[in-house]
Amino acid sequence: MRDTKEEYEQGKGRVAVWLSPEDAEMLSKLWPDDSANDKVKDQYARIRFRSRAALHKAGLVSVHEPEESVSR
Repeated sequence: MRDTKEEYEQGKGRVAVWLSPEDAEMLSKLWPDDSANDKVKDQYARIRFRSRAALHKAGLVSVHEPEESVSR
């Protein structure tokens, strides 16, 4: 598995966020309601992806486990 490069992420304008596994799991399942615009849906998609990737990297979830969505 490849380590995250801090300089690369900072260059993309990203910041590190440390979450409990429970919080990362909750974020990996969020999805906006149907009235959300495409920009908001894109933001949710990125947050879900990164949260699930963090859980996978920590060995807490398999990439083969089905995802669930929870509308907000």
